[in-house]
This record gives sequence, C-alpha cells and structure tokens, in this order.
Amino acid sequence: MRIGLDFDRVLFDTDSFDDFYKEKVEGLHHVEDPAPVKNGCYDPEMHAELCGIPEERIWKVFEHNLSQFLYSDIELLKDLQKRHELLIVSRGHERFQRSKIEASGADRYVEKVHIVQDKSKDSVEIDLLVDDRKEELERAEVPEILLKRPEEGLKKVLEEVDDLEA
Repeated sequence: MRIGLDFDRVLFDTDSFDDFYKEKVEGLHHVEDPAPVKNGCYDPEMHAELCGIPEERIWKVFEHNLSQFLYSDIELLKDLQKRHELLIVSRGHERFQRSKIEASGADRYVEKVHIVQDKSKDSVEIDLLVDDRKEELERAEVPEILLKRPEEGLKKVLEEVDDLEA
C-alpha cells in the first residue's frame, strides 16, 4: 500500500518550528495585511519582502539541523516502511517545504517527497492519506486517517493501518 503522510503537524512540530523560525530570522515579524500568502500557501519570499529583509536570511535557517522538530515517535515509521511504501505529501511553497523536510531528516523515512500546491494530495497516486486537516482528507478520494497532534501519535496510524489490512 502507498501511504501518503502529511508533513506539518503529522511528522513535524510546526508550531515549535515557527517560534524558532521567527527567532532565527533577524527582522522577520508577523505581517497580517497583506498576509504573506500566494496560492493559498505561506510564501517566505513575500514575507521577507514585506518585512524589508533580504530573502537570503530566510534560507539560512535551513542550515540548522531541524530534527528536534520531528515528533518523538517518528521512529515508528520504520515498522510501516517494512510493509508499505511511504511518501510525504505536503502542501506549501516548494522550496520552503523541501527545505524543512530535508533539514529535519524526515525524508529518510519515506521513499519520495511530493509537494502539492493546487492539486489534491491523492494526485500523487496514494492508497491512504494521513493528515491533520479534515479539509485535506475531504479533498482526497482515498481512505484516510485524521491525526490530531499532540494528543494522538503515529501509534494510532500503525493500528489503523493494521485494521485496514485485517
């Protein structure tokens, strides 16, 4: 089975990373009007422009090892890897998402990483989608597992995959 895993708030503690990001990127501050969003996704280049800082400052944050933002149960994916093809299917700014995924080391737990912008996450041919957002699950026309962090962990995913196989 090909299992698509969302990245933010499924594998990666995005809220803690956001605090780190704002602290590490000098001059970056919250911008509301206009919000730094393009095609429905956070746009770091637009954010830098709105803050009047060089874009390079944004990308320097990814020189840090971001593995501390992976949820502590990430190792449970190794069990799933033995039986299934795992993919990260994330929505967002292509370079920003890939940079987070690579700097965190999450890509070593999956076969491939797909970043989608305006398509449904099942456009990458998955059999199951694990996501923290109900609207993402509703867009995809595949079986789903809704994962609510931090209350629930990857153990729930393993159990539900086992139930689907039974």
